[in-house]
Amino acid sequence: MSVKLIGVDLDGTLLTDRKELPAGTRAVLEEALCRGIEIVPITGRPRHGIPEEVLGLKNLHYCISSNGAVTTDLRTGEVLRNASLPVERAAEIVEIVLEKIDDVPEILEIFTGGRGYHNEQAAALIRERFDGTPMMSYYGISRTIVNDVRDLLREPLAQEHGIENIAISTGSREVHEAALNGVKPLSGIKIISYSSGFIEIGSTESDKGAALTALAEHLQIAREETMAFGDNANDIGMLEVAGHPVLMGNAEAHLKERFPHVALDNEHEGVADYIRRHVFPSL
Repeated sequence: MSVKLIGVDLDGTLLTDRKELPAGTRAVLEEALCRGIEIVPITGRPRHGIPEEVLGLKNLHYCISSNGAVTTDLRTGEVLRNASLPVERAAEIVEIVLEKIDDVPEILEIFTGGRGYHNEQAAALIRERFDGTPMMSYYGISRTIVNDVRDLLREPLAQEHGIENIAISTGSREVHEAALNGVKPLSGIKIISYSSGFIEIGSTESDKGAALTALAEHLQIAREETMAFGDNANDIGMLEVAGHPVLMGNAEAHLKERFPHVALDNEHEGVADYIRRHVFPSL
């Protein structure tokens, strides 16, 4: 199998449930990178939420963050592609969502410049839900507390970079549906809704598949020479455009009906095992 570019999701895919990169997986990825295969983390996390153990992979050149909103050349820091929402549209979304979740303890976050921002109420809910779990370290390195996320939209940071993503975590199905129905009529946005009550909103061009395609074109790599690994709804775009889409064994059953190639689950180093067996079986 001739593969030159491998896009790989992080949570539920490359990382274990403890949000760690196993040593065996690191060895396989670095072997691929040394062989000239571009390994590209493609994640819903903002840039500053990508673990250093991933960014520290030898010869890693690119990362795609915030569900495909931003593609970064890690050698120079240059943003190769920015598919963020204009702040004006983001402001509309935030106002609609705040109206729907008024007086309800929910988490609203906006992402710009590679970080996530939320208020103290959201921070308290995050601590309540995730304290003592591996997720807290992720939140710690990638989030900043602000008084009001609406104020941030008027800051130079957001004006310059746009809004990579807006995330809403709801504990109520009723609030979840109300927020969805409130933003659906808006044009130029893409909504990803999860069964867990989590909602992500970005621009229509903020898509892992569009970002993977654009990077492959930039590197002059053909579609049939690309591979992608994913496990969740926000990975569908890149799995659809990759020449060799691979679903993780821990993915939901309905996704396995769409993508026939299935790796081991993330707890059993499915990415490394699949690359070892199918990309360079001599390793």
